Amino acid sequence: MEIFIARIFKNDRYMLSQTLQRAIRRLAFRYVDKIESRKCHFTFIVRRNRIISFGFNRIYYTHPLANKFEFRYNDIHSELAAICRFPHSLKELKDYDIINVRLKRDNNLYGLARPCSKCIKMLHYYGVFEIYYSNEMGGFSHEQIL
Repeated sequence: MEIFIARIFKNDRYMLSQTLQRAIRRLAFRYVDKIESRKCHFTFIVRRNRIISFGFNRIYYTHPLANKFEFRYNDIHSELAAICRFPHSLKELKDYDIINVRLKRDNNLYGLARPCSKCIKMLHYYGVFEIYYSNEMGGFSHEQIL
C-alpha cells in the first residue's frame, strides 16, 4: 500500500498555540543533550494542547516495532519512541495530534522535521492521518496522510 501526503495549507505554515510551542521547545531543550544522534528530532503526542507523550531519536537501540515497520539499522526514530511511551491503548492514538520538531545543533532553531516514509507508514497503521512538523522557516507545516 502506498501512502501519499498532501499539503493542506497553501502557505505551508500552521500556527500552534503559543503555550504549546513554549512547552515543546522547553521539553526539547531539556533533552537535546541526551540525543546520541547528530539529528535532534523530537515527536510529541498532544491532545487539547497538553503533551501526553514524547520521544526522540535513539541510536544503538532497537524495538520489535522497528522490525515490524522495516526501520534500517539499530535506531529508534522519535515517532516510534513517542508511541512506545504512549500511556493509553494504541487504538486511541488516532484521537491525538502528532507534532515533530527538529532542533538544529548549531543555532537551536527549528529545522525540517517531516517524517520519513517508514514513520508515515507506522503512523498510518495506527490511524494517524495528520501530522504537524517544524519547517525551515521556523514555523510548522500541517499535512494529511492519505
